[in-house]
Amino acid sequence: MPDTPPPQPGDVPELTLGVVLPPSLDPASLQDLTDALPRLLRESYPGVAWRVSMVVETLDGRAPSELLETARDRLLDEDWDLAVVVSDLALRSGRKPVLTQISPVHRVGLVALPALRAVGRRESMTTAVARLVGPLA
Repeated sequence: MPDTPPPQPGDVPELTLGVVLPPSLDPASLQDLTDALPRLLRESYPGVAWRVSMVVETLDGRAPSELLETARDRLLDEDWDLAVVVSDLALRSGRKPVLTQISPVHRVGLVALPALRAVGRRESMTTAVARLVGPLA
């Protein structure tokens, strides 16, 4: 099946998703995210022209709430509509690993890489970031 061309900017609303990535992310994962995320967003959320902006930032030692605050700060500074932080931080609820955390009011989310490692980090990271967009938008 041929790819559908992306909507043209005036045809539909345009949203910018900012993704804050850790410097430890390997180049293959970064390339997969860069290649697949815009397409996945178009397929998952039609009727929107998606722009994706990715930045690398060191976020070591920050609590999940601080990471969400960092995402919110970036969203405001960069004039993004939505923001997702991909973190090396392991999130837990009790003893159970948690994959994502969101703040829909602030339109920001967090994806924890340690929870992804068991299920194919590169593909799952892209899917996890795209899946957060629905509740944030």
